[in-house]
Amino acid sequence: MIKLTTIFGVFFIASLVLTSCGSELESDLKKFCELQCNSQNPELKKTFEEGKAVGLKFHAFIDEMGVKYADDHDARMQLNNASKNCDCK
Repeated sequence: MIKLTTIFGVFFIASLVLTSCGSELESDLKKFCELQCNSQNPELKKTFEEGKAVGLKFHAFIDEMGVKYADDHDARMQLNNASKNCDCK
């Protein structure tokens, strides 16, 4: 029984470590695509105010990423290329 508990404990800790090692840039790219698709979605822009709010949120995120990745040229290039690779449905 102790061996089984130890094995499950090891798997649990390993899963936590591997989950926390996910790339922050990947999650930022995913959010970028989500916001870009939302800003292009005509269903979300039924009124001028809604469209303005979506656009402001998207541009605020872009500004935030510009500051966050100011010293990382590769990350900035990936963010620039993300606009071409987003799969908006």
